[in-house]
Parts: sequence; C-alpha cells; structure tokens
Amino acid sequence: MSSNAIIGEPSRKRTRTSSSNAATDQQTVVIRHPVLWLDDGNIVLRTTSPATVEAPTTQTLYRIHKSILALNATFFEDMFAGGADVFDAASEQCQGFPVIDMPDPAEDVEPFLKSIFVSNWMLDILRGCNASNRAALFPAEFEPVLRLATKYGATAIRQAAVEALQAAWPSSLAVWDKQQGARRYAVNQAVVTSGSHFASPEYICMLQAAVPRYYPNPVVALRLAHDCDVPTILPVVYYALAVAHGMRVPEDLLSAARKRSADLSGLSSTEFTRLLDGLTRIQYKFMTDFRRIGFNEIHGDLVKSTCISPVQCSKSVKAWWKSQFDRSLEYSVRIAQDILYYTSRAEEDYKEWVDEDETIRGENVCSHCLRRPAPLLAQFRQEFWESLPEMFDLSVLPLSIPFVVLGKL
Repeated sequence: MSSNAIIGEPSRKRTRTSSSNAATDQQTVVIRHPVLWLDDGNIVLRTTSPATVEAPTTQTLYRIHKSILALNATFFEDMFAGGADVFDAASEQCQGFPVIDMPDPAEDVEPFLKSIFVSNWMLDILRGCNASNRAALFPAEFEPVLRLATKYGATAIRQAAVEALQAAWPSSLAVWDKQQGARRYAVNQAVVTSGSHFASPEYICMLQAAVPRYYPNPVVALRLAHDCDVPTILPVVYYALAVAHGMRVPEDLLSAARKRSADLSGLSSTEFTRLLDGLTRIQYKFMTDFRRIGFNEIHGDLVKSTCISPVQCSKSVKAWWKSQFDRSLEYSVRIAQDILYYTSRAEEDYKEWVDEDETIRGENVCSHCLRRPAPLLAQFRQEFWESLPEMFDLSVLPLSIPFVVLGKL
C-alpha cells in the first residue's frame, strides 16, 4: 500500500473557519509511514497531526518491532514488562497489532524512530551536514532525536546526539578557534563568489542566508542544553550569544547577520539576565586583564633580569600592546564582543609587525622581549576561555562585578 493510502474508513466532520461562516468538510486521513511500516513489525505507533487550513487531521502509523524498541528505550522496556498478552489485551488493535498513541508530533517521532530502525541514519545525516563544511554543525534532524531520546530513555541514541551537540559547541579553545575560522571562511566564500558588491542589498541577503548554514544557532543549543541536561556546552553557547547580540554599530555585517539568525525570544528572563550580566563581565575582564598583562606582566621583574635594554624594550613592546588594546576595545567590545577572535588576530598582527618593521629586530627590542608577547596573548586567551563559566554565572560560586560603562575607563 502506498504512503498516502487511507486505512479504514476516515471519519468526517463539519468545521467552520474563523474567516467566514462557510462550512468545510474535514476528514481524518490515516497513512502508513513509507519507511517505518515494516512488514514483519509487531507493534504500531500512531501520531496525530491536527488539521490546518491546507490539510485535514492526519494520523501516521509506524509498524515496528517491539523488542528492538524496548532494547533501545527504557520507557518502552518498562511498558512491555508486564507481558505481551497483558499489553495486547489492554491496547487498541490495528490489523491485529497493538497500537500506542504517541503524544509527540509526527515530525519528532519520525527522526527518533529512524535513529533506531534505519541503519546508519544518524551517521549519514552528519556526513551530509558537514560534507562541505569543515566546522561541525548540529543537524536540525538531531534536535527531536535528542529530546525524545532523553524523554524515553534511549541511552545510546541520546549519547550519539549529545556528542554531535558537543562537537558543535566544544569545550576546547583550540577546537573552537579552528571551527570559527572554518565558518568565517565558508561564509566569506559563499558571499564573495556571488559577485555582489560589498554592503549592497544583495550582498547582505547572501550573508544572512549563508550564516545559518555554517553557524549553529545558540538559542536552539541553549534550549537543548537545559531541556536535555547537557550543561557542558553552556559556557560557549552563552559566549556565542554574547558575540551575536553584543553588536553596537550596524557596520559589522557578519555580526548583524548572526544576530538576526538567533532570536532571543526563546530565552527565559533568567537566561536573558545571565546574558546581559555576562556581557558586562566580558568587558570588565578585557579592560582589566588584557591591560594588566600588557602594562605590568609584559616587562616584569623576570623579563627585566634577562633583558639587555629594558627601557627601550619596554617602550617599544608596550606601545604595540597598547595599540592592540585600543583596537580590540574598538572592534571587539564596542561592536561584537568577540574578544577571542580579535585577540587571536593580535597574535597574527604581532608576527607581521616583527617581520615588517626592521627597527624592532635590533637595538629597539632585544630577542628575549621580542618573544614575550606571543605566549602572553595565548595565556590571556586560554584564561579568558576557562573563565567563561564564571562570567556567565554558570559556576558554583557567584561572580559579582560592577557594571562597566564603555568609554569611561
């Protein structure tokens, strides 16, 4: 029987639309799922999709194996524990098989059952999702899988979905840097190859279309982290939200596109407050720690003891560090809050500065001090990354930092 075949006699009823008094005939259509109606299955799961203006009420039937479902999900294992005769006698029958009405939408049940009954379905989805993208994404199909696997105790399926989610929101700074670099490159390639003029309406539309393809949605990830108990991704998810919504001026088109791709309406009041407080803490940490490293530690006592020209070295290297502080303050704190990106750029800029300015590699800066800023930048970025749980109040101890007014430090 085809996937659109009506099984049994559909029920008919008359309903009225809100826009007129005209009555329309509606019917409940019952269909077999084209893939998950297994000829040797011994139990039927049923989902119901309510009627819409365009379509009648639709019931979808999934005929699957009771034993395999029980092996993969503890909820169904417990349901069938009383014995087949007891369960079958208490259930509605469809073509001689017991029926379970699922309270979940058909669009959620389908991927969940495919993850159990269709060989390599999740692996194939991941391969297709990341085939042209070097950065990991969390496939949209995995969201209902993770929710229902958590709900019904499908441990192995849940673990696979959690690992995909954690791959898109890593706990390692090195992995995050690599992914973000791949995403920026992919977005730039997508819009550059379009041939549209920079900042033209066509360019902006291309940018807005490209961003969701390569950047995972932090609001969706936040909901999954809370609803499905995956707290390990929360620090980087909140940081991504801060980057997307910390923009102050419209010239940063990539940040603007990322901001529009993540709708904050999905956040609770507590989450929104945590995000705003985290933005303030990000500013505060950059203002204090980055400046402290540049103006105190970069030429501390240990360095002075091995430096052959402490006065000149201090003057030259600190002048460069101040230029990076001012630039990162302008572009990172006041535009997109992406401290990690702009401090990684500072590392590259320092290498270029040393290579291009011959007066630096000589009497102005000794070889020891010339090597000093790079590890300090790496140290700042790692410490910043590790402090994300505190900055977004996700650690055990609360963090209280006064509000910082930009431009008055």
